[in-house]
Amino acid sequence: MLPRTPWNVIFMACLPLLADIPMPAKTSFARGVPRRFPQKNERFHGWSASFRRSRPGHRAGSEQEARPLLESPGVPPLAFRYQTRLSPSDAADYDEFVARARGGAWAQLRDFAPLATADRPFAPSFFLARDAGRVVASALVLRGRFAGLPMPWAQIERGPVVDSPDDLARVLPWLRRALLRRGILRLQIMPYFDGADAEEVERVLRSQGFRLTQAMDGAHARTLRMSLEGARDEDVLSGSVRKTLRYELKQASKAGVRVRRLRGPEVSLFGALHRETMGGQGKSGKAERFIEELGRATLNSEAIAVFHAGDSEPLGAVVLARCGARATLVLGATASARRPFSKMAPPLVEGLSWARSAGCTQLDLGGIPAPEDTDPKRRAIAAFKLGFTRDCVSLVREHARWL
Repeated sequence: MLPRTPWNVIFMACLPLLADIPMPAKTSFARGVPRRFPQKNERFHGWSASFRRSRPGHRAGSEQEARPLLESPGVPPLAFRYQTRLSPSDAADYDEFVARARGGAWAQLRDFAPLATADRPFAPSFFLARDAGRVVASALVLRGRFAGLPMPWAQIERGPVVDSPDDLARVLPWLRRALLRRGILRLQIMPYFDGADAEEVERVLRSQGFRLTQAMDGAHARTLRMSLEGARDEDVLSGSVRKTLRYELKQASKAGVRVRRLRGPEVSLFGALHRETMGGQGKSGKAERFIEELGRATLNSEAIAVFHAGDSEPLGAVVLARCGARATLVLGATASARRPFSKMAPPLVEGLSWARSAGCTQLDLGGIPAPEDTDPKRRAIAAFKLGFTRDCVSLVREHARWL
């Protein structure tokens, strides 16, 4: 909960404006290694976060006496970058790490940054940490904005990305320090691990002061995952669990349903379907700016794809994103017109073929509600997804803390 006293609110709103002042390139912070304050007989050198002992022969500005601020056996030093735009080499390292790390997720893709901020009040930045030149963590940080001004809170959706819970424990103090330097006082995260790893990650988060903030209508903490391994697409759809799905696909084929991949301006067809779907629930669909960014993403990135199905009129569409060997159902929409088959099944199966052709071996169906969640709409969506697979996994729940 945000502080209620007026002076605290004013202080927190103004702090990011001061904290965002760029530091000189020679600052030790700019190299990602925070330094301790000068001790006795040491002089501080202005903007440079380095210092020297006052003794003859010691060059001004030298950092040979500097020590990491977090020097302790439990927090080994890391070199990190926190930037709004990565250099070409850093961007390549970021993309490669998100794709191969065990905690990699579609929501942490650089290609997803414009979509994450298109219709929400956030500004994106990138965190990249290295140990002896090897990338050990990355994060797409979404900082809150109000009236165009940076706010002192941020969130990392399905991240930060690390390869193990142990790496997360090591990285979090450095991420925290990078955010505090920029006036961010509250952080909400949700690392993307499942099963036993998810339990270990939540233990790490608790040990570092994070508390559980999971909500029923928030980001999902349970999902269904379907294997895409098989010689043919027909092999992937085999099995008694998918008997009804195969029947509905035959009915759709007989009705003349055709599926195609949308690119660029064609993505407006998905936007229209999404507005129709959400309108039926008394909600508004995705903003036009989001649809425009999604169209650009389908032209510029092979990690994001939109598939649309229809006969004489539009029926259903899905948005999929792939990260490493896993593809994820990100969004879906259907028309209100009635048909004797699931209107989202044909485009999703086409997306399944696209994922297999790109080397994916698993499809994440985008989440199902918790067992105690009785919301009828979320339960209905889960029933559709259960027609593809019954393999349910638990994910790390949402956590947050004041930094």
